[in-house]
Amino acid sequence: MQCLGCKKETDRKSGIEFGNDLLCVDCFTKRAQEAASSRPSGAKLKALRKAVKEELAGLLPEDALKQLIEDGYRRILIHREDFDVVSGSMKNQIQVMAGMAVCRRVLEFMRGMSSAIVQGLESEEQEIRDQLKRLSDLDKQ
Repeated sequence: MQCLGCKKETDRKSGIEFGNDLLCVDCFTKRAQEAASSRPSGAKLKALRKAVKEELAGLLPEDALKQLIEDGYRRILIHREDFDVVSGSMKNQIQVMAGMAVCRRVLEFMRGMSSAIVQGLESEEQEIRDQLKRLSDLDKQ
């Protein structure tokens, strides 16, 4: 096989495979050094890590769930409220938060897809108009 970077003949034993592509050791090392030198530093790296952590955290933010648990803990142990009542309330609050989070994600998705949907509908509309025109031209003949 050929190296994806330099096009030299490289076999699978001396190269590094990426799916169906192959890189020789030199090209792999060169790309690794480029990636390491372009790595963000300091505050930017911290912000990127935080954003990735929030995105991968799941549907509900960790802080919100932690706050719900702490509030329930206080209500049960400090205020001596009934466990079943507090746990039911916590369950309801989590369900409401999850529903709102799902709605937010659906809206974000729809905003992102709106232009693609509009373009698709416009092309479909134009295609239907063209077909109707061709049919009317056939009727005239």
